[in-house]
Amino acid sequence: MRTIKLKKVLGVLVIILAAAVFTIGCSMNETTELTGEATKGPIYGGTVTVYALNTDGSRGAEIASATTGADGSYTVNLGEYTGAAAVVITNGSYIDEATGTEVTLGAGDEFVTLLASTSDGMSVAVTALTTIAAANAVENASGGLAAAIDAANLALATAFGIPDIDISGVIPADLTQSAATATASAIAYGAVQSGLSQFAETSGMPPSDVLDLIFDMALEFADGAFDGNYVDQTGYVPLLETPVSTLTGLAAAIDAFLLSPEGADSGVVLSITVPPVVSP
Repeated sequence: MRTIKLKKVLGVLVIILAAAVFTIGCSMNETTELTGEATKGPIYGGTVTVYALNTDGSRGAEIASATTGADGSYTVNLGEYTGAAAVVITNGSYIDEATGTEVTLGAGDEFVTLLASTSDGMSVAVTALTTIAAANAVENASGGLAAAIDAANLALATAFGIPDIDISGVIPADLTQSAATATASAIAYGAVQSGLSQFAETSGMPPSDVLDLIFDMALEFADGAFDGNYVDQTGYVPLLETPVSTLTGLAAAIDAFLLSPEGADSGVVLSITVPPVVSP
């Protein structure tokens, strides 16, 4: 009788251990899925590539890729990866908010968001502003990558007059459409992005120049300030307007966009105060 009881106990233990191993195995194989939107106007047909991010801010191995939908949205599965990452958008097209013109990303054009870590279900915005902030984060990564990313995003948002907005987490509203269901943060973010296009249009720049303008702004913000100084001016594109003049005229451009036929359908009335910049 004692032998029979022992066998029963051992049998129960085997079942419990097997269940525990199965549970541990499942948790070890959990996947990390990112969702979000690529937008300067929704970027459709874009290639989303996620790279591991090295401690110095440089890109490591490619982890996964996907394609953006008609509304700029994407979903990408990183497998079990949960470390620092760069979400990069190449190719694809968007409709310039101020002019309604289709702009296609060419060779060398990209939008990027840097993440200190990734987690399942994280929503990530990839925008003009995250692209500009990324340059500063990489420049300061030696002091700690996570801190550099957070500081760069906050400094850039502050420079553009939206200091309370998480530029990598909030999805900007498309203000060429009704914004009746959008949050205040999404509306303000969308207004800033649209303002960049409106400033270019008012200044007589073709819509495609906005991509170069964003690149120039990223180069200038690498040192953390829009002051006409650059850490490295390699690749700078001479345009009708500079990063400093763009930021100086941004608030007026936002107002002009919201009063234009392109922005009127949003139903938005707001005022964003862009802090004064230091003239070169």
